[in-house]
Amino acid sequence: MTIRSRLWLLLPAVTVCAVDIGLTLVGQSGEYWSGQYELAHEANPFARPALARGPVTFAAFGFAYAASVAAVVCWWRSACVWVAALVTVAHAVGGAGWLVRFGPWGWGAAVAFLLAAAEGSARCWRRATRRVEHGGAPGAAA
Repeated sequence: MTIRSRLWLLLPAVTVCAVDIGLTLVGQSGEYWSGQYELAHEANPFARPALARGPVTFAAFGFAYAASVAAVVCWWRSACVWVAALVTVAHAVGGAGWLVRFGPWGWGAAVAFLLAAAEGSARCWRRATRRVEHGGAPGAAA
């Protein structure tokens, strides 16, 4: 799989991850935003310590995490597909979990988010695995 193909696999993973991070921050209580960061709400035991240090630390952690995922997907050929898929699914479920907390409309938003993540992933997957016909580059005249 070429690096270009792996970038297509990476796109939904980092996009859904970024949305999950944003929803995590939106889902924090007023007390959290008033400076009581130790009251952070986060089910992920790896992300919670960063969130409990404050939103800037959490955002930096999220950026470093996304960069690490990108490095693995781009350079670890044997695992790139699995890593991209698992990260996308995990963050889609995590983001949907934040949305359902907003009541009835949140359930609808969670379903819409999961469907959008699935559709976006499917489109990127098709683009990543598209066969090159006649030995030319995708979109090139044969």
